[in-house]
Amino acid sequence: VSETEVAHFNAYDVSQKRYFGRSRILKVPAGGRLPDDYAVLPGKSVGIVGCGSLGSKVAAMLARAGVRKFTLVDDDVFFVANLVRNELGAAAAGVHKVDAVRGRLIEIAGSIDVTVRRVALGGQESADSTDSVMSALRACDVIIDATADAHCFNFCAAVAKESLKPFVWGEVFAGGIGGLVARVRSGHEPAPQTARNQINTWC
Repeated sequence: VSETEVAHFNAYDVSQKRYFGRSRILKVPAGGRLPDDYAVLPGKSVGIVGCGSLGSKVAAMLARAGVRKFTLVDDDVFFVANLVRNELGAAAAGVHKVDAVRGRLIEIAGSIDVTVRRVALGGQESADSTDSVMSALRACDVIIDATADAHCFNFCAAVAKESLKPFVWGEVFAGGIGGLVARVRSGHEPAPQTARNQINTWC
């Protein structure tokens, strides 16, 4: 039927009595689910260090927003005890977090490009492993540190400062009493280390 034609239908109540009705078909323009500004996101890449309670959720929300290229860095394994905080479900128990989050992003977005690195940035890793991860992060458009680890922050901050990339970091405070999310953009805000020191001093 066209938008001006009438559609006829039959409806039945609980006693199976039939009613005859008519309705008009209205064509409502279907807009996109996301604002037009989001159209650039499929062409951007995001590096996320830390795939725990914060990083897993950030990755999922970015995939829902349209990001289609990720680099995930974490050396930890997902345990059942993490379920209450993480984006992942029980089926991911015993799997490396980066692999499980990669699977979750594919569930959300289907076709997606996810590079995983099972490395503890700032941990007891070889210099080659650290350099390789930092090189991968340098190629990203945005770097996110979701580890709440000072050593990891320093590595991410160094990459962001050297490559002039936007840098976001966040943490959930112990006991769930609050959290912090901050960002710096080269040329607009202080260098990451300076910004972090200012925030910590203010807090």
